[in-house]
Amino acid sequence: NEKRVSQSSEEILVEVEIDMRYQSNIQKNWNAIAKELGYSNVKKMIETHKNHENWDRYKKFFNKPVKFDKGKFLSKKIDQRSMDPLLISEIAISLISRYFAEVIPIPPDGVSNDACIYNVQVNRTEDTLITTLTGKDLNTYGESKKTGVDGIQQSMLRALFRMLETKRKEICDEHGSVLNKECALLLAEAEIETSECWLGISTDMENQTDVPDKKLVAEIATSLISQYLVEVMYFEKSKFEKMFGEDE
Repeated sequence: NEKRVSQSSEEILVEVEIDMRYQSNIQKNWNAIAKELGYSNVKKMIETHKNHENWDRYKKFFNKPVKFDKGKFLSKKIDQRSMDPLLISEIAISLISRYFAEVIPIPPDGVSNDACIYNVQVNRTEDTLITTLTGKDLNTYGESKKTGVDGIQQSMLRALFRMLETKRKEICDEHGSVLNKECALLLAEAEIETSECWLGISTDMENQTDVPDKKLVAEIATSLISQYLVEVMYFEKSKFEKMFGEDE
C-alpha cells in the first residue's frame, strides 16, 4: 500500500550528547530532557534506555544526573528512507515468490478486476515493525524489533514462517540467521523426533561444589543407561540456547 507507506516514517534511535543544564546553570528536569530527545514522556525514555544493549553506558546519567554537565542518551529520529515503498515491494516480491506463489509488481496501467492481488501492509508502532500479508490463501503477519531493511525482511520472513509450515525448514536453511529463535526451536524439535528417550541433567542442588562437569555426567550416564537399560540421547539445552541471538 504505497499511499499508507509513503505517509509513514520510521523512528530510529541515535546516540546524542546533550546539555544537562540550561545556560543559567540550572539543572534540566527529566520532562524537558525527554521532550528534547523526542519521547512522549519520561517513562518511555527510561524504558527505551533500559532495554538497550548499551544501558550500562547510559544508567549513570539517570542515576546521578547532577554530576554531569553533559550526558549521552538515545534520541528518536525520523528515518524516511526506511519505509520506502519500492524497497518494501522488492523484498515482498522476492520472498513471496520464493516461498509461496510467483508474483509481479502491479503494472502502471493497472490490472483487471479478477486479477490475483497480494497486499503488503507495513506499520510501525512504538518499537515494533509489523508486516501483514494478505491475498488468495494467504493471511498472516510478522513482527520485528529491528529497523530499516533488516526489520522489513525479518517481519516478512516471520509472517511466511508462521503460516507456511511445509516451508519452514527451507526458510531456516536460507535465512536461519534472520529468524534465529524460530529456527533454533525447529532444529530442537527435529532432534527430539529422532529419539524416543532423552536424558536430562538436573543441577538443582544446594551444594554443587563437588558436582563434575555436566557434559561429562551426561556422557557417562548416556553410555551406561543405553548399554544396560534403554537407548537414550542427551538433550543439550545450551546447544540451542546459544543459537538464540538477538533477532527481536
